[in-house]
Amino acid sequence: MSRRRFEVQGHRGARGLRPENTLAGFELALDLGVSSIETDVYLTRDGVPVLYHEGGPLQSRGRPVADLVVSRITAAALRSYRVACDTSDRFPRQLPRAGPLTARHAAEHGIDPFGIPTLADLFALVETYAGAAGEECHKTPEARLHCAGVMLDLELKRTPFRPELIGDSFDGTAAGTLERRVLEEAERHGMLDRIRVRSFDHRSVRCIRELRQGCAPRC
Repeated sequence: MSRRRFEVQGHRGARGLRPENTLAGFELALDLGVSSIETDVYLTRDGVPVLYHEGGPLQSRGRPVADLVVSRITAAALRSYRVACDTSDRFPRQLPRAGPLTARHAAEHGIDPFGIPTLADLFALVETYAGAAGEECHKTPEARLHCAGVMLDLELKRTPFRPELIGDSFDGTAAGTLERRVLEEAERHGMLDRIRVRSFDHRSVRCIRELRQGCAPRC
């Protein structure tokens, strides 16, 4: 009888130790040896997939933000937002500390290591962790080899009764901008075989599958 590997998943990165859905959290999750990373995908007003979960502590220009509707903001404007540490009793060990690879990526791209990252940022971090940049940032050969097989579990944040949260006129009969842009980014970074997709809107998952299979002209 064949044995299935037990999967260790970093939920929203390393949420217990770093602010959720940040590059700093994703890097630490890779350092800890997870076999998959779960994250949440929204779409900006100008059609950029970004990683964010509603309700988390957030700041903009140093001030707390009570509510954020990503679909109303451009990707450039979203760069002014920062994910803060959760100061509740749930995550007493959470720290605003960025690893060397995150710091390098942030400096090269002029972004905040605790900002709301794009899906492309995550793909790039995973790529560079497994490569020469990872070695230069003192990632071990074992960690870099392991990273090359880590799966990315993407939750597309569609909610059928709140279509404005994505805002791309998705009607369930054909893939929307969110589905198309997620697959475009995955293909551009060579990650098509390393992503899994889930959603509270099952129609979104169906359209992703049909796009991948090329079996439905309407999608």
